[in-house]
Order: sequence, then structure tokens, then C-alpha cells
Amino acid sequence: MKNEVIVITGQRGTGKTTYIHNHISKYDRVIIFDLLGEFTNYETTHDIKTFLQKFSKKKKEQFFYLNYYNPKTGDNDFLVICEAINRYEDILFVVDELDYFCNASYSPRQFSEIIKRGRHQGIGLMVATRRPHEIPRLVTSQVTEFIAFRHLEPRDINYIREICSIEEDDVKSLKNYEYIRWIEGRIEKGKVHK
Repeated sequence: MKNEVIVITGQRGTGKTTYIHNHISKYDRVIIFDLLGEFTNYETTHDIKTFLQKFSKKKKEQFFYLNYYNPKTGDNDFLVICEAINRYEDILFVVDELDYFCNASYSPRQFSEIIKRGRHQGIGLMVATRRPHEIPRLVTSQVTEFIAFRHLEPRDINYIREICSIEEDDVKSLKNYEYIRWIEGRIEKGKVHK
């Protein structure tokens, strides 16, 4: 697996989760940290002990999707799962609503290790957030692909422009499920389908 760091951002209801659903099918080994119960159509565990047991059994499997969803999820669950992922190889780690656990100036050590050393283990990262200016700098410094759905907040739009030169009017005028994708310096428009 390539060491991709994919950031998906946009207002609520604009298509972020649909984009993730459509694009994780390109990967063979996926772990999802699901804060809002949006990925329960995949094999899902609701407690950390069961998650770790299932994850351990899947270590040698070539194909799996494993989702962790607990409506009472706390920071500790996120840290435990990050720690577990740091011991594996060739995995895509999906974190929906990253801003619940990180901000622009802080990301937990366990999560930072995935970003810093993940390329040596083939760990890819796909994160989604409504507020791009709250993405940890460590993530944006390593981003390989940036997907922007509609934003209206000036602070968010300015941040997007700083990262990948997407123009304000382009971001504001997007309709639901339309996005602008920056990858390797190229900018392209697209639409996700439900």
C-alpha cells in the first residue's frame, strides 16, 4: 500500500462520508474509526476489547474491513486503536471527524506516530473533518490528496487556499456531493454518487 495521506473536508451533509464509502473499496485492508455510526455496514465492533481481538486475528488476512463504532467513544479508545495500528503493516486507517481528537496544534503521540512512520509500514491515512483549519499541521504537511466539499466560512476557505491553491469562489459554489480534488499539484472537480 502506498503511504497516502488523504484529507476530506466540507460542511455537514455535503458528501464527505459518501466519498469515503465510495473510495475505500480501492483498498484491501481497512480500519475505520467511526465516531457517528456512519460505517456500520462493515464488520463493526462496539467495545475496544472485541476490536483488538478481531484486529489481531486479521493480521495475516489479505482482505478485510473492520469498523470501530461506540456512541460513547472517548479519547482513550482512539489512542488504543492508534497504538494497535502502529504494530501492523499495509492498512488504510480511516478517521471520520478527526477534529474530535486533534486540532491544528495538537495530535496525540499515538496518532502522530502513524503519520510520521506509517510510510515504512505501508499505513495509509484517510481523515475527514468539517473544519480544515483544525487539522493537525503534521497531517497537512504530509497530505498527498486533499478533497474539498463546499465551505462558506472564510477561515476554512483561506486555509484550503493556503494548502492547495483552490480558489474561494470554487469552494463556495460547490453543490452537495460536488468536490474539488487536489492531488500531486493538479486540481480537478468531481461528484460523488449515493
